[in-house]
Amino acid sequence: MTKVIIIAIIGALFFLTGCSEDVPKGYERQDEAISVKTISPLVGADDHFSTSGRLQASQKTRLSTRIMGLINSIEVNEGDRISGGALAFTIQSSELDARLKQIDSRIETARVQLQEAERNFQRFARLLENQSATQREYEQAETAFKSASAGLENAKAARSEVLAQYEYTRIRAPFSGVVTRKFAEQGDIANPGMPVVEIERENGLEVLTLVPESRIGLVELNAPVEVELTSSGERVPGTIIQINPSSGDRSAQFEVKVALEQDFTNQFSGMFARVFFPVEETGTRLMIPREHLIRRGDLHGIYTVSQQNTAILRWLRLGKTSGDYVEVVSGLSEGDEYIVEAGSKLYNGALVELNR
Repeated sequence: MTKVIIIAIIGALFFLTGCSEDVPKGYERQDEAISVKTISPLVGADDHFSTSGRLQASQKTRLSTRIMGLINSIEVNEGDRISGGALAFTIQSSELDARLKQIDSRIETARVQLQEAERNFQRFARLLENQSATQREYEQAETAFKSASAGLENAKAARSEVLAQYEYTRIRAPFSGVVTRKFAEQGDIANPGMPVVEIERENGLEVLTLVPESRIGLVELNAPVEVELTSSGERVPGTIIQINPSSGDRSAQFEVKVALEQDFTNQFSGMFARVFFPVEETGTRLMIPREHLIRRGDLHGIYTVSQQNTAILRWLRLGKTSGDYVEVVSGLSEGDEYIVEAGSKLYNGALVELNR
């Protein structure tokens, strides 16, 4: 009988301990109710959706050469600004040099042959006039003169073609921008098509973002959007300029390009941004400031007030972020109130008193 009584007492003690709230380490149990202030979550219209993306230059090019040769000089370094038409690098082509030398020799030979053919033609013209040469001899001399003249012109045209190819040894920037990469150094061998430097247009940034298949049907070309610049938090207007109709191997996500409608001095290619796409209102959602969230590792929650006037920690499932606010998907209902201010540290089960 005594054993039964002892067991009953121990069970009761365990029951009472489980029903009481343990005060977390660093907190003190309050004998008096903690004064708290509560508010309701915002109820907003679901009038947009957002996706993350990155800034990129509206125009970018990699400069290369069409001919093989030694890189004679590179006139720019990474980070340099370069004007459109300015020299970026030069190529020394021994092949072009040899061809030009050969053609110059050919021109000189053709010029000598033309002079000789011209003298011979003039001599036969005089002889024909004095009836000392036949018509056939005169025509043969005339043909030789015309052939020599055409040979000289062909040689000069070949020289012009070689000189035109020399333009490919002096590579210039097609537009004003910033040198973002160098792929080679002075003294390296440049092959046709091999990039040497990369230039990005400094002004006119775009945002490249991926839109999931469930939302791509809501995106329209030339539609206005709002872009949040992550580094500064600034929101600026943009316009959808391109929608890729194929997701490729991007797991049913589609590339969308958004052009920003203003230039920046503190925003650069590669920085993060968020694009807010407007849609027709399809419902409502609850929003609370992110600063009101209580974080425990990967969990997020808020304190509410129970019917017994105690603080109850509710874990929330969160949705989309919109600026300083975050959507509450579950864990809080419209009309519910949650604690935003407390006279001292709260813990689960602490006695509270509403401060109206």
